Formats: sequence, C-alpha cells, structure tokens
Amino acid sequence: NPQPKPQTVDNGTAPNAEDSVDKTGLPEGTTVTWKTNPDVSTPGNHPTVALVTYPDGTVDEVTVPITVKEQKDTFNPTAKQPGQTA
Repeated sequence: NPQPKPQTVDNGTAPNAEDSVDKTGLPEGTTVTWKTNPDVSTPGNHPTVALVTYPDGTVDEVTVPITVKEQKDTFNPTAKQPGQTA
C-alpha cells in the first residue's frame, strides 16, 4: 500500500497531492489527488485523505498528516528606523 509523506505548509498554502504520497514502487501512470481539499486556513494538524488512482482504475485512500504553520511563523516583517535600511 502507498505510504503518506507528511507535509508542513504555510498558512493558506495547499500542499500538492502528488508530493503527499510515496510513489516508490507504484505503477507508472499512478496519480494522486485529494479526496477533499486540505484545510489550510487554520494552523494545526489537518489529516487529509488522498486518493491514489492506479492505471487499472483501482483506488487506494491514504490519510496524509498535514501541519499548517502558525501565521507568525510565516510573516516576519523587518522594522526600519527612519534613515536606516533593513
């Protein structure tokens, strides 16, 4: 069975389904899509089901752990004093 590849993403940035499942050893032509789009609007852990579709039409479901970073981890403004450059 295909194995999930845990993803850590910035707030509001959806991970690519193809990158979320280890396709090693799977038949050529296998595709990965989200069953439902991951919730990346709130920080925290959001396990999301990926659909692994094989060339023969069979499908496996894989639950992928997705971690959404806190916004403060992704937004770091640089303060400047008047007359200084950052």
